[in-house]
This record gives sequence, structure tokens and C-alpha cells, in this order.
Amino acid sequence: MWFGVTLYSVETLYTYSDNILEGIRFVDALDKHSDHLSLIDEDFTNPAEPDFTLSSPDGERIRLVIRGEYRHWELPEAVSNAVDFIGRPDAVVVDKYGNQVVGGEFTDAAPIGNMILQREGRQVGLLRGGFPVVYDTAYTATDRSGSSIDPRFPPAMIVIVRLAYCLKYRIPAFITFYKNTDGERAAKEKYDDYPPQRKYDEGAKYLQNYLSSQLLNHVTGEYQTEVEEAQSDILHQMIEYLFETPVVRGSYTNRIEKDVPALSNADVLTRRREEFIDHLVDVINGRSEPKSEFAVTGFDPAEMVSWSGGHHKRKPLNKAVLDAGCEPQTFGSRQNPYIIDTDSFIEAVTSRYPTLSGELNKLDHSKETVVITSKFFQQRNSNCLVKVDPYSGSIAAFSEWLSRDLNNKKIRNVVVYSHSKCAVDDLEHSSKLKRSINQMSDITPVSVGADKTSADRWLFL
Repeated sequence: MWFGVTLYSVETLYTYSDNILEGIRFVDALDKHSDHLSLIDEDFTNPAEPDFTLSSPDGERIRLVIRGEYRHWELPEAVSNAVDFIGRPDAVVVDKYGNQVVGGEFTDAAPIGNMILQREGRQVGLLRGGFPVVYDTAYTATDRSGSSIDPRFPPAMIVIVRLAYCLKYRIPAFITFYKNTDGERAAKEKYDDYPPQRKYDEGAKYLQNYLSSQLLNHVTGEYQTEVEEAQSDILHQMIEYLFETPVVRGSYTNRIEKDVPALSNADVLTRRREEFIDHLVDVINGRSEPKSEFAVTGFDPAEMVSWSGGHHKRKPLNKAVLDAGCEPQTFGSRQNPYIIDTDSFIEAVTSRYPTLSGELNKLDHSKETVVITSKFFQQRNSNCLVKVDPYSGSIAAFSEWLSRDLNNKKIRNVVVYSHSKCAVDDLEHSSKLKRSINQMSDITPVSVGADKTSADRWLFL
């Protein structure tokens, strides 16, 4: 004490990021939206390593050093493990010993259209590396692929997979929503009952209060109450999003009914919502093991729907399955992955393509199989282009959610399948697509042929 003022030491944390601007954006958001930390000093003397000091209302201080572009630094082991798993997240925070504090994605590109699961590989890498994870994205955005600017909304799945991550990894895996100006304007113009009644615009505050209290608690150990209050706020927002009546295809009563009607345990999110959130908070703070009664990784067989496949149904492997009279199932209409009995799958495919028998019979016949159809390659003139995104992320998300149970135990095989006019036999090992395939897929067959419905040759990545 000095003249009645408590003097606090300044603890240093390090934020590794994809680039320096991402790290600065991380600090600016804390300063703008957090109740617990404010920016009081900044130092750009070393432009490769900007230095920021933040203070709590009680005078506790944190020095946050930004280290942009992962490749320029000798990374702590925990950061290296997370970054090298599949892809590079926007920000990863560690203390001076390299211990995990938090990591996340902060994006202006909402998870809609082809980009729904694009960032999942990076976040699964953070979770497997032991980092609490946050994902900040827009509540609604615009689709500019057609002649009009239409509002689009993230699907229920983007929330449900995170609830499953929380239970399976026993650490936070959050998503928060902020207002996107273009998306909000387009939605208000198109839908009479927009916006929804809940406080859907408070995601930024919830997120930054969680991040700031998490940073403070890591260095002082005195902010656990604030951490858990912010966690509860975020989880409430996540679950409220699931049960809004969607303005798109308004005949559905809520987003789960529209997007994931086969979810077998949806009642824990409705009738037992408060109990479920309390349990999640206990699990992610180490006070409880996840209980099977709260699992959100299973599906009701009676509610599964036949896989229609869209344009994917014409691709050789999938066509062989359907032509054989198999009835693959999925968790909601218009969904890409399908689940199928493994023996039936192998028999259907190898009856038409016997050369695949050796590889496909490596699958565990005692488990069902998840088939994820992607398009890795694109013929352009004489070149064969490798399409990394969004497939590295979608493979990770569907594999985590559909092939592993509450205890992260493998319950289904994963087959990732692609068809195109060309193919690259050996993907670069530095490619996040290659890493995602290696980490998440049991077998990855690729059919090559000018015709969309037949294969001239096959290879396995």
C-alpha cells in the first residue's frame, strides 16, 4: 500500500495471431466493449511486437504483447500444436510460460452458404490444444450470389456443434453474434417480423466480458465469478438463437426444427435449459464430468430423413449407393453428409467399383459410416486447382460431431469423398486440407472423370 493505493504488478500475456492487425483488433474490442478492462497505454516502438497495457476498474493491469504472423516466431508448444493441427486461428493468447489462456476467431464473414463450417478446423485445433475457444460472427449477413442482396442466417448446427464441443473437451467453445449493418438492413426490408424480440445485439458485450474476465482470472485468480457470469450469458444467447422462429421458411417453429430435426435430446435445450446451462458451466470449469442425459451428439432414428443429395447424388460413389437401393440417412433436409450401414455401403460401392474393395474394407464393419461429399479440385484450362476452403473446416466439424460421442470416443467411420474432372495425387503436407484429411478422415476416395456420374480412375488421399 502507498497512500491508501494498492500497487499491482503488471502481468504479461502474449497474443499470437495471423497478422498484427488481428491482434490489435483483439485489444481494441476489449477496450470498446468490456466492463473489466480498458486500454491505458500502447507502445509501437517495436512495430513487429506492439505492446498494450490494460487496466481493470480496481487497478489490476495486464500487458498484452501482440506477435503477428505465426511463422515469424518460435511458438510455445501449446500454440504450435493448435496452429499445426489444421489451420491458423485469428488469435491465441498464452502467458509467459506458454500456458493456454484463450483462442478465437473474429470474423466479418458470417457462417452462411459455403462458408458455414470454413473456420471449424482452426477451432478444433484450439480445443485439442487445450484452449478455451470463442467465435465472434454476424447474426445475419447478406448473400450477394444472385441478382438481389438477400439476408442469410447461420444455421442451428453452428451452435449445436459448440455445445457438443463444450461437453466433449470440457472447456468453453462459444459463439457470439453481433449486428452486421448490411444484413440487418436487408432482413428488415424483406421480413415484417424482423428483428426478433430478444437482446440479440448484446453478443459483443458478452464476448468481451468473458475474454477480459478470463484474462484477469488467469493472472489474478480472482475473477472466477465474473468468468462464469459471462459464460452463462453467452450460453443463454447461443441456446436462444436455436429456438427463435426463423424468418426464412417461416412454417418451422424454431431453428432446430428447420435445420436439425433429428436431434434426439432437444428437450434439454427447451424444458431443461437452465439445468443444461448450469451443467455446462460446471463441466467447462472442471467441477463435473459431462452426463449422458445432457448429450447433444445423438439422433433419433425415427426423425432421421432420407438423404436426397442434391447435385451430390449424381457423383459416382454416391450414385452407386443410391442405385443399389440403399437408403442413407441424415439429420435434416438439404444436408450434405449422410450416415449409412457400413456393410451395405461397401457392397453397393464395390459392386460397381471392385477396385475399391481393399481400401473400403479397412473400415470398421461394426460401426456405421459417415460420408462427407466435398469438391477438392477444379479444372481450369490446363491446371488442376486445389480448393482448400471450406472443406478443411467442414471435414473437421462433421467428423467431430457425427463420428464421436460425448466422451470423444469414435462411434462412426468417416469417409470423405470427392469427384472432379481432375485431381492432384499428393496434396502438400503443409496444406490445411491435407492436415484435415489426415486428422479426421478414415478413408478419402477421389473419383476422376469428365462425366459427373462416372469415374475413369480412383485414388485415395
